[in-house]
Amino acid sequence: LPPSLALQNMSISVSNNGVDFSFSTSRFAFLPPATLLALSPSSGPVSGGTTLTLSTSSLSAEMVMRLNLRCFFDEASSQATRQGDVLTCMAPALSRRTARVSVASEDNSYVLAGSLLYKFAEAATITR
Repeated sequence: LPPSLALQNMSISVSNNGVDFSFSTSRFAFLPPATLLALSPSSGPVSGGTTLTLSTSSLSAEMVMRLNLRCFFDEASSQATRQGDVLTCMAPALSRRTARVSVASEDNSYVLAGSLLYKFAEAATITR
């Protein structure tokens, strides 16, 4: 993908024979692929509320803003925000032991490659 086309809305035309084209008012945005690389911390309480830091490749601030990215913990999700060179999001409350964390646009039209495992732990209790 040439850098001149990245994050630009382009017109689309389609042809079955290379001669007759259909033109549409729909627009298409070319977005470079991005990958989820790392997550920290890798565990937190089942009550949720832990702020996660996610390292990614090829994810610009403009893409984060344009795509309305979310962190998905299997079926639960939370809003992703960009903090410098990383994404942050908050772990939801989940009663299961582990969840696959992935990042995608809210409408799932853009998905970062890869997913990482996050562990949920019960709070420790102290007894006498």
